[in-house]
Amino acid sequence: MPDASSGPIVVASCVDAGYLPFVEVVAASIAASADPVRRVDYHVLYDGPESWLTRRLRAFSAGPVRVHLHAIANPWRDFGTINGFPPSTLLRLSLEDALPEAVERLIYLDVDLIVEHDLGPLFDLPLGGRGLGAAIDGVAARWLADPRRGDYHRYIRETLELGDRASTYFQAGVLLLDLPTLRRTDYQRKMVEALRRFGPSLKYVDQCAANHVLKGDYTVIDPRWNVQPHDMAFVSDPWITHYAGRKPWQQLGIPGDSRWWKHARSLPTYPLFLWRFIRERSRIELRSLRRRIANRGPADR
Repeated sequence: MPDASSGPIVVASCVDAGYLPFVEVVAASIAASADPVRRVDYHVLYDGPESWLTRRLRAFSAGPVRVHLHAIANPWRDFGTINGFPPSTLLRLSLEDALPEAVERLIYLDVDLIVEHDLGPLFDLPLGGRGLGAAIDGVAARWLADPRRGDYHRYIRETLELGDRASTYFQAGVLLLDLPTLRRTDYQRKMVEALRRFGPSLKYVDQCAANHVLKGDYTVIDPRWNVQPHDMAFVSDPWITHYAGRKPWQQLGIPGDSRWWKHARSLPTYPLFLWRFIRERSRIELRSLRRRIANRGPADR
């Protein structure tokens, strides 16, 4: 087998049409940090129609990064929305079927993040025969250490059946995947069984299902590869900043939000992000105003 470090870096994301604009921010951030001599093939599975955005992404080229779009009818649509997560969340279960056969290893990225380090060291990381590499979820680790979060302890240990492996619970927004190993271990079938079994009880859908299926049998990667805003007080020098939960295009004051906007401003689609931000802020302010009016007593009117 040829040395993996001599070939292109393969990255993949899975989205519905509404999240396609954020793919370009991720791609721009990868390009800004990439080794210029090593190609990055960024594959994007998306469920949606052709549009000016898909045409734009197909033509994306920045430094060594090229985007490859794969339109796919979501085979997991029948699962519906689970705890607010749409069926497109499950599209990453299709990576082992939808990508070119030559792709054996890839970095999976959510699109609510920015890459701030060359991805080569992550892509080349040995997995020790395992099918998946991920970072421990820092928020989950702190909640498991907090005796006041008994509900969360029970969920991880009992509902997901991690037991004494609860501390291995990982965050699935950044993953290193070995597709032949996942196929050999029947990972997709096991995930589908877990999704059917647990359904609405899964707080974070396929992330929780994956933790149940693997029960700690994965390779732990450096936490700097998946730093959430909550983690920034504990992890310095993030290599990937992942805006899980609160989004910089929706709210002000999120740690690291200025770095996301820096990449967004570099793109011709920047006005679209501004419009989304203004629309979201307007909705929030309108809801707040309505609550204040509803809570006013007769003497205040």
